[in-house]
Amino acid sequence: MVCYALMDTSNVDLLHETLNDSEMMDNSCEFEDLQIRQIAGGNITDFPPIFSQDGENILLVWNNTVKVFNVTTGEWVRDLEKTEADLVGIEFDPTNPKLLIGCTTNGEIITWKWKSGVKHQKTKLNIPQLNFCIKSFNMFEGLEGHLEAVIVYFYDMNSKIKLDVFRLADGESLNGKHRMTQHPFKVSLSNSQKIFAVIQRHVVNIGNLSTGKRRFHFNPDYAFFTTVAIHPTAPVIATGDNHGKVILWRNTDDRVP
Repeated sequence: MVCYALMDTSNVDLLHETLNDSEMMDNSCEFEDLQIRQIAGGNITDFPPIFSQDGENILLVWNNTVKVFNVTTGEWVRDLEKTEADLVGIEFDPTNPKLLIGCTTNGEIITWKWKSGVKHQKTKLNIPQLNFCIKSFNMFEGLEGHLEAVIVYFYDMNSKIKLDVFRLADGESLNGKHRMTQHPFKVSLSNSQKIFAVIQRHVVNIGNLSTGKRRFHFNPDYAFFTTVAIHPTAPVIATGDNHGKVILWRNTDDRVP
């Protein structure tokens, strides 16, 4: 995640560190009153920022640290207690906005009281392989009110990859393991719809967290998927592919959606 602070100024020297000359010429009118400086972050695709419930703060993942910044001023507010391994994702507890929950590459689920920065709880995921590495973390509230998460992890020296659903309170696996192919992937999850979707190449795997059903569907023209998102209030999944096409998937529990 890369975070930039924007300030009203006529000095645009720092833009040259970010944009090339042609971009500066094309956007000179837009940027002449802005100054940009990087204050934190790495990859916005891998580690998207999250906002506090009141919208006053933004939280960023930086290796094994969660950094909190004020949205209005861009100033650093605090760092949360560091984790032993790097973080792969953070989300606010949907049942308690005072708590932030994160997952590390070595399978630790960390809960912080984010306004003070102190750790509140730590749980280890029960993954049988010893040499695993967590790659993605998507949390949701289970049907019985327990917090659960869809986890994708590599194992056997990163030669194999699996998806599983875990209960966060004790780290136990709930839905068994789903083997995935050894290709880049993206995960989207809807807490309200209790649906998750994983895209890999020209395949979208869809799981219904309420019924336990899982289906996979192919892009009709076998173009590779590039992005996936789930509608916040309806059981509809949107995918985009490298041909510039967007598909809306409905009735995904059916063999032919």
